[in-house]
Amino acid sequence: MRLIGIMPVRNEDWCLGLTLRAALIWCDEVVVLLHHCTDRSSDIAVAVNDEAPGRVHIFRDLSDEWLEMAHRQMLLEAARVHKATHIAIIDADEILTGNLLHRIRFLIECTPEGLVLQLPWIALPRSVDRYLTEGTFGSASRVSMAFQDRTDYCWKARGPEKYDFHHREPFGVAGGYSPLSQEDGGLMHLQFLSERRLRAKQEPMIAPT
Repeated sequence: MRLIGIMPVRNEDWCLGLTLRAALIWCDEVVVLLHHCTDRSSDIAVAVNDEAPGRVHIFRDLSDEWLEMAHRQMLLEAARVHKATHIAIIDADEILTGNLLHRIRFLIECTPEGLVLQLPWIALPRSVDRYLTEGTFGSASRVSMAFQDRTDYCWKARGPEKYDFHHREPFGVAGGYSPLSQEDGGLMHLQFLSERRLRAKQEPMIAPT
């Protein structure tokens, strides 16, 4: 198995140094797309590549337009250039729980062809009342995280309106494979640790305080 992570990044210098280094513990390589970054994300990605030469592949998109499916497809194609047999989907504000490090590659390699490995998605809320009281995402939330690549998999805008967002796994995957319970660990979502970032991304969903 040759496992390559694909990581879209936009102004994630607050956590990228941690999450990118953590991904390299269990991924053979990581492809990073720096999208319109105006913070230190680029410097951090370069520094991590200097620590692990040849294992971080950096691409840049200077446009300020967020085209999520196009970005994920670009990352997928880059991973294929670097001979990936398996793909790990990792956003820059996500990190694997430590108790899975010793067996995550085994879980990925055992995921049946045509399915995507889904892990518990563990959000870490801080102080926004709705997310604290409702338990962000809920205890049953899962996230698509890795799959064995096939040439017919892709990300693309969809529908007559060419909707270009919010499709985590590639098109063509038959279904999900979820071998773990919430108690087994999973993928931690760090976004909600920063109230400023939470409000910037979720403001329409959050009642005024």
